Amino acid sequence: MKTILVPTDFSKNADNALKFAIGLAKEEKDKILLLNAWEIGYPATEIPITGEIIAQQLLSAETNSKKRLDSIILKLRESDVKCDRISVEGQVVDAVLNAIEKYRVNLVIMGTKGASGLKEIFIGSNTAKVIQKTNCPLIAVPKGAVFNSLKRITFATNYKTEDIKALKKVVKIAKLFKADITLLHVADENYKKEESEILLKTFTDKVTKKLQFSQLTYKLIYGKNIEKKLDDYVKQKHADLFVMSTLHPNLFDRLFGGSLVKTMAYHTKMPLMVFHHPDNSIIFL
Repeated sequence: MKTILVPTDFSKNADNALKFAIGLAKEEKDKILLLNAWEIGYPATEIPITGEIIAQQLLSAETNSKKRLDSIILKLRESDVKCDRISVEGQVVDAVLNAIEKYRVNLVIMGTKGASGLKEIFIGSNTAKVIQKTNCPLIAVPKGAVFNSLKRITFATNYKTEDIKALKKVVKIAKLFKADITLLHVADENYKKEESEILLKTFTDKVTKKLQFSQLTYKLIYGKNIEKKLDDYVKQKHADLFVMSTLHPNLFDRLFGGSLVKTMAYHTKMPLMVFHHPDNSIIFL
């Protein structure tokens, strides 16, 4: 049994991510660990705030957090989903990172509001920060995404050896839902089409043999703007889950010369699953 960590601030976005987690947990018989990180505000005032007042506010915030978590957990258990809760004072990102290590979390599923244009420069995303700082696989569930089932999964690959390990985990999910997986590679348009197609076909054939999974196809698209090409493809194909493999968190911003996964986490209209691989991962071919 694996542990799925689902951070919540009791918003609609968080509820949406929880629904996605429930869908996976039911199929895999996994345990959901529901996390709420809370903080108290200190109003600007000339009147001194005593320690007793602060203690009361902390107790009230913690009690409210646990009460709301227990209400959700009661419903989950009625649905025959194994679950537990964590209520902790602090910032969301720190709480998530600590929980991943302490409870040996296998997967994080978080809701994300998303942003567009200049907004993403000024508005931080807890989901994007967690993606950047942890090695744990994470699924970012955008606002409006609805979990019915998983029938079409797209995995963007750059032919790295670690993609094979990530694909093994994705294949397990695909088999549960009888889903198809499309291996997608964005090739530089300066390369010859025949050579690019041979490379992808060779990679796909080797992957198929290693994973013993027949519902695997491949797709090659060309272009210099990788983000735009991936985004366009995803919108056209209406995949139920988009999967990317990125470098170790310390090298996050060097992915394809920029923070592609972070940008996709803001813009994608479907759940985005992210795996990390170490910087010494080599080309598979």
